[in-house]
Amino acid sequence: MKRFIVLLTLSALLFAFPAAAQEAAQPLAQDEITSFNRQVLERAIQDELEALPEESYFVARGPGYEVLLKTAQLNLDALVLGAAVTGLDEDTELFALPRGAALGMRAEEVLSLFQNDNAFLAGTRESAALYISGELPAMVMTGFVLRDGQRLMLLEYDVYTQADGGVTRAGMQFTLEDGALSAVRSFVSPETLSQEEARGEISKLQALQEESGYIAYGTKENGPLTREDMVIAGLDFFDLTQEGAVLAFGEAANREEANNSDDSQFITLQWPEAEAVFQKAGEDERALRVTLSGGMAEGPRGLRLGDTLAQAISRFDHGEELPQDGGALYGDAANQVPPYGAMVQGADRVLLYYVISSGDEDAALILTFMDDRLIDMTLAYL
Repeated sequence: MKRFIVLLTLSALLFAFPAAAQEAAQPLAQDEITSFNRQVLERAIQDELEALPEESYFVARGPGYEVLLKTAQLNLDALVLGAAVTGLDEDTELFALPRGAALGMRAEEVLSLFQNDNAFLAGTRESAALYISGELPAMVMTGFVLRDGQRLMLLEYDVYTQADGGVTRAGMQFTLEDGALSAVRSFVSPETLSQEEARGEISKLQALQEESGYIAYGTKENGPLTREDMVIAGLDFFDLTQEGAVLAFGEAANREEANNSDDSQFITLQWPEAEAVFQKAGEDERALRVTLSGGMAEGPRGLRLGDTLAQAISRFDHGEELPQDGGALYGDAANQVPPYGAMVQGADRVLLYYVISSGDEDAALILTFMDDRLIDMTLAYL
């Protein structure tokens, strides 16, 4: 258990690293793409691989890497259309990835290696622009992310270069799984873009720069739970109504009502992946509790079921050393004075409590983990 806590601490503290590192970071350069391609090509030659036809190109695959070629000739003069490092056998010599990147590196660390003019990743739910450096007809360098809400899936850095009256595009993609780097790929456009086509691509990214309807948590400064964090499946807990819950989850599979001694009603709505409890008195209604136990909906700070304990803890304030057997993460958890965060270690599960004041009552985010994975999350009045 002690070793687990040490690893957890180190993983959580990685989130503090990017802000300082990205101050001096520069856009991806063309020579970095060329160097990566050359390195993988040389390895393929060294390993005496065979380039086999695949669609309109040829590919030579080695242990955890591959190189795409214009022709079947595997030599130092070969035209490389792309290369990839996707994993390595233990006995295979490591590749030197751009800027010191390494497979398994956290998404925030990879982001910190390159220029980023969008620290909070404002954009749409599906993507966000990172930077646009330069202007046609000169060289233009760009960066953007693809994501599913708070979950980053791909970082791409492109370089547009003038060539024979047109524009060539080359770039690198950093694929992420569960918040960690799983593969690095380069590509070189086999066909030259027209000036108009290149302007069109860059204009789309410029339009994305103006989007701010969705903000990812990934690079925000960590802090205590706040009232603004109390959102689950896109629903504000403090404003949640039965109608809003139905809009988010569909018609309830089960509905139960119970009368209270003060003439109010307790109403419980249940779905396969969620449960919500409301108190209704006349025309007044409020949510008492909402629990998410299935599906891919996001909770506070982008948390999702299946996230690890380390991922969850890293989204909020915590000390440099985590309590091995449970205890305070921040604030006066011992006396339950909000705001505070606490970890409770059970026989087969771990619970995280993050509590805030809400008027005359306290409200909380409660996260339950089993086998290091988040299995349910609850927003509730205490």
